[in-house]
Amino acid sequence: MDLEFFWTFQTAWKLKLLVCIILAQMGLTIWLYLQMSKARVKAVKAGEAAPEDFSVVGSKPEVTAIYTRAVANQFELPVLFYVVLLLGISLGVSSWFTVMIAFVFVLSR
Repeated sequence: MDLEFFWTFQTAWKLKLLVCIILAQMGLTIWLYLQMSKARVKAVKAGEAAPEDFSVVGSKPEVTAIYTRAVANQFELPVLFYVVLLLGISLGVSSWFTVMIAFVFVLSR
C-alpha cells in the first residue's frame, strides 16, 4: 500500500479535525480561567484570602494557586502546539499522524 494514500486521504477532514483540536485546547484554557476565577471568589468570600493577595505571586491559598499555575502552563507548551499545528496547516504538511498526536496532546492536558 502506498504511504502517500495516508498522507493525502481526506485532506479536508484532517484540517477540520486539527481546527477542532485547536479549539478544544483553547476551550480548556478558557475553562481553567473560569475555574481559577471561581476559586478566587470562593477564597475571598470564605475569608481565606483578600483580593490584594492575588496581585502577588506566592501569597495565594493553595486551591487558587493550583488553578493559577494551570492557567500559566497554558501559555507555555500549548503556544508551541498552536505554532506547530498552524504552521503545518498553512504549509499543507499535516497528516493523520499529526491529527492523532495533536489529539493525544490535548487529551493529556
